[in-house]
Amino acid sequence: MKILLGSPQKHMLSRLPVYFRRLGWRCEAADTYAVFWKRLNQYDYDAVVVAEQLSAQSLQWAPAIRSEGINTAVVFLLEEGRSSAIVAALDAGYDDVLPQPVQEEELSARLRAIARRQSGYPAQELELGALRIRADERQLWVGEQRVVLSPKEFDLLFYLARHRNRVVSKSQLSEYLWGDPMEEAETFDFLYAHVKNLRQKLRAAGATEVIHTVYGLGYTLRAGE
Repeated sequence: MKILLGSPQKHMLSRLPVYFRRLGWRCEAADTYAVFWKRLNQYDYDAVVVAEQLSAQSLQWAPAIRSEGINTAVVFLLEEGRSSAIVAALDAGYDDVLPQPVQEEELSARLRAIARRQSGYPAQELELGALRIRADERQLWVGEQRVVLSPKEFDLLFYLARHRNRVVSKSQLSEYLWGDPMEEAETFDFLYAHVKNLRQKLRAAGATEVIHTVYGLGYTLRAGE
């Protein structure tokens, strides 16, 4: 999962990315409104987390994101836990609101629930033909066989699965998997290597013709057709 964290609170900017990385997630942090919007307009995220106090400006983050046509879910970590403040944030357009100090396990559970809703599957498991992707456990099964993937291979497969039957460009995949450092990359050799390894593991487990190359554009995942 890839998260964008926007917050002027230094303790949140140092604490949450560390926790997300322990889960195997990517977290990119922005400590200013300008950096936040630059990242949001350049990259795809599974969810956006905003952590700050309730104010006229903070209430505008969610509707501003929607006005740009960005449908990524937005979670507000509210500095004050009064019920009236939580109601105000939800009414402003936030998908979920948690008072601070936030319990990290609860936050990650809510973010996983958001990812499941966005993927179109209410369950914690994606079933695409013979593939079963257990997002919470970061496991892939082909039939009754578990396929062991590296963290990057799993993220690659899960991103393609969430965008199944749609073409995902090489740039989109690279930015999702590696973020800012890939902006100046001259080749996609690193991506080709991961796609090759993932295909080999799927093929060895009996799942052929799953990840398709769309020449000149990128890749698409088709399963269960």
